[in-house]
Amino acid sequence: MIETDICVIGAGPAGLSPLVFIGNRDAVIFEEHRQPGIPKHCSGLIGIETLRLMRSYVGDITDASYNTILFHAFNRVYEVSYRDKFVFHINRPLLEEKLASLVEGKGHRILYASTAKPVGINTISIGSVEYQCNIILVAEGASGRFRRFFINPYPGFIVGIQYLSRIENVDVDTIYISYSEFTPGFFSWIIPLDKDTAIIGGGFDEPRVEIIEKALKRIATIYGVKPGGVNEKFGGIIPRDKPLLDPVYAGRVVFHGDSVPLTKPYTGGGLHYIFKLSKYLGEAIDNNSLSSYRRIYHSAVHKLLLEHQALSILRKISMGIPVPFITGLNKIGFFTPSDYDKHYALIFKTIPLVLGGLLYFLASPLRDHWIHRNHKQVFPT
Repeated sequence: MIETDICVIGAGPAGLSPLVFIGNRDAVIFEEHRQPGIPKHCSGLIGIETLRLMRSYVGDITDASYNTILFHAFNRVYEVSYRDKFVFHINRPLLEEKLASLVEGKGHRILYASTAKPVGINTISIGSVEYQCNIILVAEGASGRFRRFFINPYPGFIVGIQYLSRIENVDVDTIYISYSEFTPGFFSWIIPLDKDTAIIGGGFDEPRVEIIEKALKRIATIYGVKPGGVNEKFGGIIPRDKPLLDPVYAGRVVFHGDSVPLTKPYTGGGLHYIFKLSKYLGEAIDNNSLSSYRRIYHSAVHKLLLEHQALSILRKISMGIPVPFITGLNKIGFFTPSDYDKHYALIFKTIPLVLGGLLYFLASPLRDHWIHRNHKQVFPT
């Protein structure tokens, strides 16, 4: 048995970023892969708020940026655009390499090719070796052993599959989105990295080869894009569950990142809330005060819960795709760059428009009756 102060499960952004703020305690990070950032999982898109947070850790690691998103839904194309860039693509392997360097510079150790398994509330095993931990930080991703062992598995998830491909006929300032029967409850995408290269992918309930190929062919046809040879294939699991009401289990185990999950229900992006909360989580662990983190976590995550609830309601009324509302907000100048990260803000902006439309609809018979009545008075028959 090896005694360890803090055991961290996973050397992704959720496992590494809190350790930047831990200086009074020692941590050992157990990573099942052999190097940081590999294999790649996510598409690497972030908004301007997440970019600002991330720059405070690792500087600028963006390699593309966009001021327009095109949505194909309801048999037509909608556009959301802004004068400045408001979505950014980051180099994910470089992000994790830089975070790993920062963490090791703080004196923490990363053990690669080490697959951790839960044994008890303060014990993990790596092969035949057991570690006794004062705190276990679980940041292993969406389908990990520790989530299943301590709490419960996710009730559902989708699989993101994407290809780094040669491409022709794309606007490098535009992200292309398509909703179709091949990606129910989610979408497919084309993310240009330059005029010759793009990430083409989608989120699938059933990631069968024929379904993936049909979805990607559909979006390429819709936008007149010409994909070429595939340079790389990658992907990962996107959880669809709501975040945990309490991220701390038995005072010793704390969940972060996709193990919570902290993913936005509409886009599946998880980096925003990871970097929003990592500083507070790291300081709470450093000061041995996980109870203080609970308060900050609840303050942040209730907005994420609101997004889940709003999307749930939209799906029940067969409007799981709020694209017309988003483009409507954009046309009247209500859309701002930070809305890409703060989807709950779009909910509050949309409510007055919905209520206004409802009142207009209800008032229409009264208005028509008033016009008809006054018309008769002025022009009697």
